[in-house]
Amino acid sequence: MHLSKRALRHPFVRAGLPMILFVGLGSYGLSFFVQGRHDIDKTTRGKRSLTQREYDFEQDYKKTMDKLLDADYDLVPIKRPSDSEESS
Repeated sequence: MHLSKRALRHPFVRAGLPMILFVGLGSYGLSFFVQGRHDIDKTTRGKRSLTQREYDFEQDYKKTMDKLLDADYDLVPIKRPSDSEESS
């Protein structure tokens, strides 16, 4: 018993050992959480949002024009109120 009381008073046992355990267990815990994040990144790698991938203006313009050309409507000019008053 005399040896254990003496060992508890030693500075390494009181400060160093708890710090080493804290750093080691903290490192293990962080690696566990970071690995989960990497697993999620692997599953969503192909599914990028528009802000993450390069924006192609020409491709977007063509898609928009195709939608407009497929619509059933006629382009008819509309008379403005100022034009109708001047012409009468």
